[in-house]
This record gives sequence, structure tokens and C-alpha cells, in this order.
Amino acid sequence: MEPEIVELTLPPRWIVGVSCEFVGSMDSNSDAAEVIPPTWRALDELVHKNNLDHSWSLAVMTLSETTGKMTYTACVPVDDALATPDGMVEILFGGGIFAGCEHVGSLDSIGATTAWFYTEYLPGSAYRIIEGPHLEIYDERFDLGSPSSIVTICAPISG
Repeated sequence: MEPEIVELTLPPRWIVGVSCEFVGSMDSNSDAAEVIPPTWRALDELVHKNNLDHSWSLAVMTLSETTGKMTYTACVPVDDALATPDGMVEILFGGGIFAGCEHVGSLDSIGATTAWFYTEYLPGSAYRIIEGPHLEIYDERFDLGSPSSIVTICAPISG
């Protein structure tokens, strides 16, 4: 069964998070499975330490200054008046329109869903990817370890 495709319009907002650099999951030298989980654990610790809202979270992926790598920032939304907690980075997420692919199931197979979305679905679709951050959205449907857990993988598109 193919993943469900959605179109999302996200508003600008302040987010804070923890960043790492990684080699993407579609690369044969990917280190995503080793690098990304500790980033989420660090975010979780800081969210609890600073009593931040964590009813939903997202990952923001951008090209890194290091050749062949991307920057992955695991984030939670914050009130714009909040000071950035120690150990976290602050991002003013610009919002925008995104094509999304709903990954259902274990995070162990999110790389395969991501590869399908970017190499099979998007090239033949009517969507035109634009420059900007790519996202993973972890909303109320995400339940780590559940076979029905949903993560939305998002690519920025033109309106």
C-alpha cells in the first residue's frame, strides 16, 4: 500500500531544538540511524528540564555547510517571548506550503518511505520542490513503537 499524500500550509513560528549533522538515509553511507536518535534523546531531556510544550514536534532538515551532509534539528514549538534554553538552538521557521507523505509504522523503515517519496512519487507528481527546509512532523498520531504510528515527511513546494 502506498503512503497517503497530503498538502500542508504551515504558518511561521518560533521553534527550539537540538541539531546534528548527518548523511541522509538515501545515501549508501548514511549515518542517520546512529546520529539522529541521540539528538531526539537530547531534545527530550531539555524539553523536560525546561518544562516546554511537547504535544508535537518536528525535525527540520537543511543542507549543511559540510559537503555531503545535512543538518537535522529536532524541535518543539515555543512562544516567541521565551528565551532560548541553554543547549538549544532557536529557529524562526518561515512556514510555507509542503507536500507530505505519511509514514505509517516503525521508524526503522522511515528511510524506505522517504526514498519512495523523493525518488518515486515526487518526480512524477505535479508538485515542484523549492529551496527550503524539509520536515518530519510528529503530531498526536505519532506513538513510538506502535505499528499504526504516523510521521509526515514533508518537502517544500511552490504555491
